[in-house]
Amino acid sequence: MFEIEQKYKIRDLKALKAKLEKIAAVKISRVDEYNQLFDLRGSLKKNGKTLRLRLNQPGNKAVLTYKGPLMKGKYKKRVEIETPVDHDGMQKILEALGYVCRFEYSKKRITYRYKKTIITIDTLNNKDLYCELEGTVKGIDALTALLGFKKEDREERSYPQILRGKR
Repeated sequence: MFEIEQKYKIRDLKALKAKLEKIAAVKISRVDEYNQLFDLRGSLKKNGKTLRLRLNQPGNKAVLTYKGPLMKGKYKKRVEIETPVDHDGMQKILEALGYVCRFEYSKKRITYRYKKTIITIDTLNNKDLYCELEGTVKGIDALTALLGFKKEDREERSYPQILRGKR
């Protein structure tokens, strides 16, 4: 399965939530996420790939995600494969296979749906706010306009890059 998404820096959370309400976006969930990025001697990162183990609270639900290298396109596009797992068991398996957790981070996430597009509001470090739009190019284009995001609001860095302060 392919993931197509675009991240935007949120300048005014209250205004964004008002726009989501105005277009009747449906709130799906609110979770705290704990993310661990695993790698095997740097081979995944070197090839533009990601292996993430995520734990969502409440619910103690864990997901293992593989993300392939970025593909060319208007928005971020890559192969994404996800499967539910037992968090502690999966972490032990990855470590037994030689994978090492190279980065950990947490975020608060509120998820909405508008038609077939997923909208997330993510809070990093209890202060930095980002909105991700995930769906088709057409759906992302439409929501970008409806929510009033501008080109200068686009954020091309990943959350680990943002948290490490990389430009």
